[in-house]
Amino acid sequence: MIPILFDKTETTFTSNGIGRLSDALSCIVTEERNGQYELKMVYPITGVHYSEITHSRIIFAQPAEGKNNQAFRIYKITKPSGGRVTVLAQHISYQLTNIITSPFEGAGPSEAAAGMKSNASTTCQFTITTNITSATPFKIETPTSIRNAIGGMEGSFLELYGGEIEWDMYNVYINTARGSNRGKVVSYGKNITSMQQEENIDKVITGIYPFYSGDEYVELTEKVLTVQTTEVYPYQRIQSLDLTKYFGDVPSESELRERAQEYLTKNTLGIPRLTIKAAFIDEDNHVPVNLCDTVTVYYAPLGVSIQAEVVKLEYNVLLERYETMTVGSVQDSILDAVITTDKKSDSNGKAIEREKVQTDAKIRETNDKIDEITYDYVEPQVKSTSSISAGGEAIVMACYFKIEKATRVRFGSTITFETARDGQDMVHLHVIYNVDGTEINPNDPLIEYYDDGQHILTLDFLTSQLSAGSHSFGVAFGVTGGTLS
Repeated sequence: MIPILFDKTETTFTSNGIGRLSDALSCIVTEERNGQYELKMVYPITGVHYSEITHSRIIFAQPAEGKNNQAFRIYKITKPSGGRVTVLAQHISYQLTNIITSPFEGAGPSEAAAGMKSNASTTCQFTITTNITSATPFKIETPTSIRNAIGGMEGSFLELYGGEIEWDMYNVYINTARGSNRGKVVSYGKNITSMQQEENIDKVITGIYPFYSGDEYVELTEKVLTVQTTEVYPYQRIQSLDLTKYFGDVPSESELRERAQEYLTKNTLGIPRLTIKAAFIDEDNHVPVNLCDTVTVYYAPLGVSIQAEVVKLEYNVLLERYETMTVGSVQDSILDAVITTDKKSDSNGKAIEREKVQTDAKIRETNDKIDEITYDYVEPQVKSTSSISAGGEAIVMACYFKIEKATRVRFGSTITFETARDGQDMVHLHVIYNVDGTEINPNDPLIEYYDDGQHILTLDFLTSQLSAGSHSFGVAFGVTGGTLS
């Protein structure tokens, strides 16, 4: 969409405001799980609304695929350089930083959420709701900004109850889970094209020493609770854990133990740091992905198969697509991965993919626990991008393989090519899969659309069950509206 500029006092956002920023050179919205939510726009000094882009004015833009437009208040404008300026704006919810709540107490999460607004010292147009339940009381002892009370200080809502925040204009939703599992798959040969790994155990903790130090001192008879991987390390790595703030009254030993066990459940302990650097390309634009959604990460060469959570997204407002996706592990998964896809463009407009994947794991010791791979992986042995004229068709990948037992087979690879239009709006590329001489889905082929220039296409195909024995696989391209070479 084209972002819209509004005056600093706007609250309804039902018009075109000061004007649409159609001259913007780029506009990216970045949101992190329970963290940063900002907009960055590059605008030319020759733009129609350049002189009207001033501090505290508001940019109204779509922050992610399928989401409601959001308001971002300008807080920084760089000095002109190269005929352009960079404009930085924060989500309207950052206003909660300057709304102070008076001291109050709440019996639980619902009372805490409602109390922040009802005890605000000035007008608060934000509504805070939650679906989290807990018997742990909430307490604000000194005047505190509402944003800090939500998640920016010791004893905050997030620290006490956990949860994931969704900021939607003047509505703040703090729920047990924000996202869902939409079936998104990140896999070698499709999204990930290479991966390297490194392990680091410097910050591994294998156990905790929980205690309460309020009106009385309480600790466990066994002193320490440890995780199951303790025997892997040459000595124990224990960390003291003060749980005083989680109790309104002096807890019993069993209550302290229950809270400590909950901490162990919610935090990944005993697992070494594993850094994985991967080439990652996200081309499944038809599969919507939202912040905090769970995606499946599969990388056959390392035997990695996990489910992980999207913890950061960068969305291109102008092009209406994601530029960066960072994926981190969900609680209690065997591997803790962070996959970062950084898409940039050079002066020729060619996409440059730079990806970083960080994974918390101990792959050598936990291979027997990793999800069973239910298919074999095969990369085509022959690749060709010889010229294909408009209306033509040619085989570009092929392989012959043998499997020892009946199974499904996944094929994945990337191919580089250049397209040139012949007067049409776009070059239409028909991708045709063939298994054992039979075309797959001939009435519903995969069709990609390209402008002039160089492109990289990542192909991924999973067969139905194949019998033991020898088989063949091929990929053909059909081209209309231009040529491919």
